Amino acid sequence: MLIFTKQFLQNLDNTALDMLEVGIPYSDPLADGKLISHASFLASEAGVTTDTVFDLLTEIKDDISKTFDLSDLLQSNICLWN
Repeated sequence: MLIFTKQFLQNLDNTALDMLEVGIPYSDPLADGKLISHASFLASEAGVTTDTVFDLLTEIKDDISKTFDLSDLLQSNICLWN
């Protein structure tokens, strides 16, 4: 699952994006709609965790020369739990 995400992030220089939100799967996404909840469930089932997301971002950060805001929208209890 993270292969596509990695390829997408590595191609950010070829986009018109100024900002990107990276979601971290959460087992109980109370405020999310059906689509994001389902995507979160699938990512969790595939083994995506807070650590794997941050590891991926660390791995690809030098591949991106474009300056943009990378935003991570997550609930504070995810960080506190981990």
